[in-house]
Amino acid sequence: LEISNIQFTEKDGKSTFLADVKNNGATTHEPEIVKIVLLDENGNTVTELHPAIERIEPGETAQINSMISANVTNVKDFRIEAEQ
Repeated sequence: LEISNIQFTEKDGKSTFLADVKNNGATTHEPEIVKIVLLDENGNTVTELHPAIERIEPGETAQINSMISANVTNVKDFRIEAEQ
């Protein structure tokens, strides 16, 4: 999967994380929940998101949309992990 067009927006103390997810593989990607860890400038965890990625056929693109109850628009980096 390729994640692109990542955006954070903030309104009234709440942030929204948006991103496109494209299946560049040859097989269908089944639905799953991933963990996105938001990091500050020192690499410390600010918070975690747990958005669902829907079923995506090869060549298709879907969108991740996750709400956060804090303003995290100033995070400096992130990492994506599979939920265990």
